[in-house]
Amino acid sequence: MTKVKNGGNPAKSLEDVKAEIKNHNSDIKARYGGRGVCTLKVNDRSISNATLTLIFTYPVNRDGIQKPEQYNVGMGSAHIPLQVTKAKNASNLLTHVLKNNRFSDNPIAFWDYLDYDVLGKVKKGIAPKVIGDLIEAYKLAFIADNKDAKSSESKWNNYRGRYLESLPSDAVLTSKVLIDFVNSLDDNSQATKAITAVKALLQYHDLERELGNALNCRKFTGKDKEERETYVPTDDEIIYVWENGFSLYKKDGHKKGGKQLHGTKAHQFVFGIMATYGIRAHEFWHVLNWHNPVNISSKEWVQVDSDDSDDSTDSEYGLGRVQIESDRIIPAFFDPDNEFPVLVISDDTKTGKRLAMPLSPIGDNWLERFHLKDELILPDIKEPLKVRKDYQSNGAGAIIRGLGCGEKSTIAWESLNVTKFSSHKLRHAYTHRGRCLGVNPWKLAQSQGHTLSTAESVYAKNLASQRTAAMLKEEWQRVYQQNKLPQLTKEQAVKISESLKAETTDINLIVSKLLEAIYG
Repeated sequence: MTKVKNGGNPAKSLEDVKAEIKNHNSDIKARYGGRGVCTLKVNDRSISNATLTLIFTYPVNRDGIQKPEQYNVGMGSAHIPLQVTKAKNASNLLTHVLKNNRFSDNPIAFWDYLDYDVLGKVKKGIAPKVIGDLIEAYKLAFIADNKDAKSSESKWNNYRGRYLESLPSDAVLTSKVLIDFVNSLDDNSQATKAITAVKALLQYHDLERELGNALNCRKFTGKDKEERETYVPTDDEIIYVWENGFSLYKKDGHKKGGKQLHGTKAHQFVFGIMATYGIRAHEFWHVLNWHNPVNISSKEWVQVDSDDSDDSTDSEYGLGRVQIESDRIIPAFFDPDNEFPVLVISDDTKTGKRLAMPLSPIGDNWLERFHLKDELILPDIKEPLKVRKDYQSNGAGAIIRGLGCGEKSTIAWESLNVTKFSSHKLRHAYTHRGRCLGVNPWKLAQSQGHTLSTAESVYAKNLASQRTAAMLKEEWQRVYQQNKLPQLTKEQAVKISESLKAETTDINLIVSKLLEAIYG
């Protein structure tokens, strides 16, 4: 071996380098399979003149024409150990990209990745740009362009800043940085907004042509959103969130006070009501009997309009309206003698006047558990009934945000070991609970302000084995406590529910059969 001026590293003989490259090629073929990998070749010369070459096949050429060809890319001198290491790393990177079809949605972006991220070339005429500097310049221009907005700073944060801050501010903007950013995103609507923000940043700095292809390295399907949309919390999860998600203490350990304390207590009360009664966010300011009884005449129609103009139940149930059979007085919700308080929802709501009934799991009373009759405490919202430009009332918007999954949520989701869910999912859970309790489907739909078809097609459609298994487990645990029966694991509950579902899809029949098995 001889010494060369390469940082003190000893140069290897041509035979040593060839053996090292041969081992590398054998290893990469063993790990990824023989076809479609990127291998290395050492030119058969003396060591001082030997060079390294990357060899791979790619289906699209640099002009974007689909033409599978073998490509040879020079990687420099083979007599410098550092260059050999770089060549092996490049071979590994390209093999991983090729075998995983990383650029299948935008094949031509592969060439930018090869040039600027693997080979480290610098684009002509473009000086390195630090991401933080690019964002700051764009922010100033964005705020100036939106100076007529109510709050240009807030608009920046909502539409651009919240997404751009996920980029490494100290890094130089390259295709690799953007590709890594895109691959870090969840597959949901927020990913689309994040990419829109980055694209706007590139457009402002005239970098879209050079770097824009990197944003197309991955196709988003909305799968994560779909999975979240079909998720419905169990009763145990709802209880857990109510008990542990509304902390009266700040992150620094000090107790909340004033508006912050009121807001937390109010949202906890609202959460409990929505879970127990399944009412909508805007309906809290339309309850007629919080403190006073309401007289409903037999001539009055409790309206349950269809959410679908083609709803087949309209003709069956008289356009979704249910006539009260006789005069009745609905007691005040906070009447201490009212043990089964029904909520009277007024006419000027999404689906009109109706009666909403409370539903608790078997053996539980959520009115007591959630302290719903202790005090009426609603979020302190200015003009809660005022409708905004997005057709949502101030009150409804505040509740949806306060009980949502985002940054403005009152719920301390980060401290809870549960899947996040929106306040609207409490209505879905209400439907599932009612079906599991055997409540008449039409009466259940009435209570929520829906026609039967809407309740079936939207709210009851996700009554799947996960929910069934959780419900079966809850029932078994209740019976276990009473009769000291063997504990039932989640896996056993799933197995039982699946075996019963093989016989029938009727949830009520499944529950009945399980109870028969439990009680013998």
